[in-house]
Amino acid sequence: MKTKLKQVALFSSVMASMAMGSVFASNPAPLNPYLADSNNPIGHNNSAQQTSVPGAGPTSPSRVLDPYQDVTWLASGTFQFGQPTSGPYPDGRRVLWGSGIDRIVKIDYETHEVLSTYKLPGRDYLNMGMGLEVFEKLDTLGPEEGLKWIFQNIAPLMADLSGAYTVINSDNEFVIGRSDLIGTDPVDDSDIFRSSINVYGDEIEGDPDSQIKKYDTVNLSDEVQGSLVGMNMTFDGWYMMIACDGKLVAVSKRLRRMKTFDIASMIDGVDKVTVRNSVTIDKDGGIYVAAENYMVKVIWDGKRFRSSKRDGAWVAKYPNETKGSGSTPSLMGYDNEDQFVVITDGKEHMGIALFWRNEIPEGWEPPEGVNDPRFAGYLNTSMTPLH
Repeated sequence: MKTKLKQVALFSSVMASMAMGSVFASNPAPLNPYLADSNNPIGHNNSAQQTSVPGAGPTSPSRVLDPYQDVTWLASGTFQFGQPTSGPYPDGRRVLWGSGIDRIVKIDYETHEVLSTYKLPGRDYLNMGMGLEVFEKLDTLGPEEGLKWIFQNIAPLMADLSGAYTVINSDNEFVIGRSDLIGTDPVDDSDIFRSSINVYGDEIEGDPDSQIKKYDTVNLSDEVQGSLVGMNMTFDGWYMMIACDGKLVAVSKRLRRMKTFDIASMIDGVDKVTVRNSVTIDKDGGIYVAAENYMVKVIWDGKRFRSSKRDGAWVAKYPNETKGSGSTPSLMGYDNEDQFVVITDGKEHMGIALFWRNEIPEGWEPPEGVNDPRFAGYLNTSMTPLH
């Protein structure tokens, strides 16, 4: 009876937080000391991938913004994936780093002036007119037609998601993965990529106005044949990347050491998995990956990957009707709170699935229709108000 009541309480808290538009967690995710000292040094804001910040949002009365009077438009490049925020420079300033399909940009945090542009070699340099043409075309199409047009015409330009998930480290260096198509697998006709990790920074150290300089680059091992789809950083200073073929890659901060692990090796009867989203990390070395049909936790001990239950690793199968979750796992709950890892499940009617990320409470009964006690809760999504 106790576990059933706890399920009701869990669902009530999730629904309440969704209805209020925020999560009232008393214990925030710990800060990663190897990331830049800012609220947004990485895709999804922190290593826990919560996409939330500890700062207050806008407090003025709600109103419709005038797109020409109230919004500042900045030509920072075509198809920018995101712009994380650096830590403070010696003079107190910060910059935004942005990456797209053809360039890297550095932008003043306060004035939004483009301080420097670095053209990526081997990529067609696109002008802003192309972006405007895309917007004009989409204005003439309905939602379904527009989405189909994007997949046919724009998606091929964005061959990988390696530029979407980037890191600014504690030295204010901008770190990004890159995947270049080099061939096709003769067995299953899948694309084969050569991937690398690349570090950029200021040409003059400590000077935000200086030009962008490429500091270093290292190719990933030949085991990694899928394109990169995510990057994070461990709490002992290693870059952690995930490729779409389920290969996890850990690279030391100075790019001198590298370890690779295949997620599929943890799953009975599975030779290859598909991953579409980034990787999530806790302070104790837990690495969380949402593969197609499987939620996986791997352990990083500072030297190697560990995948046994004895070390705290686990695999949980979840119902899926597409090509995987569609969301990066997010960690919820710290210290004395219930501790979960949360994903959307990729079903036609999307649902939110919660898994116990560490120990499963004794006597826990999973939600109805689920046999694995690793499942902590489930909630169908809705775009209508919750009551």
